[in-house]
Amino acid sequence: MIHPGEKIYRLQGKSLDAARAVHDAIYSPTQTLGGDDFYHEYTAELKILGWASRAVQVFQQDGSLPRAYEYGAKHYAGQTPDFSAYMKVQVDYQGRHFVPQDAVLLDAGGIVESGVYTHRLKEFLEHPERAVGVSMPVDFDASRHSHLRIGPEFNKAGDEFLEGVGRLKQHFCDGVFASGLGEHEVFFRIDLTCDKNRRPLLRMAAYRAGHQEPVPLRSNGWLRVEKSSGDFYIVRPDTKTAGGSVLQAALDKIPDLPDKATLWREHDKIDQSCGVKLPPPPLELIDLYPGAPWPFPSSAPAP
Repeated sequence: MIHPGEKIYRLQGKSLDAARAVHDAIYSPTQTLGGDDFYHEYTAELKILGWASRAVQVFQQDGSLPRAYEYGAKHYAGQTPDFSAYMKVQVDYQGRHFVPQDAVLLDAGGIVESGVYTHRLKEFLEHPERAVGVSMPVDFDASRHSHLRIGPEFNKAGDEFLEGVGRLKQHFCDGVFASGLGEHEVFFRIDLTCDKNRRPLLRMAAYRAGHQEPVPLRSNGWLRVEKSSGDFYIVRPDTKTAGGSVLQAALDKIPDLPDKATLWREHDKIDQSCGVKLPPPPLELIDLYPGAPWPFPSSAPAP
């Protein structure tokens, strides 16, 4: 899956030369440099490769509070007779990212062909900590700055609901789209969000199969749609119809979304299971962590 907060570059020119020099040094059987000596010897090449570049990204989970993380880049060597290299960089919340010198930004087709996401490439350069929880940027503004959405986790009942909706996609195609596209001409993205009372709401987006072009949704006989964020629409069942009543009954079986504090703690546990340093909690949740170190070390036990 291509992550919306990432860019993939094919290294060329000076950045490819730097990657080759570092790669050859790392895998040379006669390599004697280690640790700080290695980084001192290859300072210029590592600078070209953005080895120390960092990007702060903000993740916003529906019904919870935003979390910020700082990421480093990743470097890959192609499994080809002639040396090839690629670099994956993170796009920060202000839309900025490190651009390797002389490199070519890949489009979706180029990314798939490169093999970055299919493990055909070997990562060759060890980095500082890749993901580190950090305090929210003081200038972050959700209305102006980029953030990555995390859908709310309504537990197993929510997962089962989404699986059921996915099996009904042919019904959504029937009269939902102004374009009149058929079932096999449409790619769906379906997830859940929540209303102000923390009750689940169904969200949908549709795209022409094989393209990034969004397809507009419209209401049909048993579903009412309204524009949401990005390419998504909120889909509300019309309970005056048989189909809408069945869908609403399935929604009603999903428990309310847990409160903000519970969601924040759940994500703390996920971070710790992955060895990620926790981001400091927002002030409104600080009472959840009496006596905790500040900022939290990556080895802190789950609260």
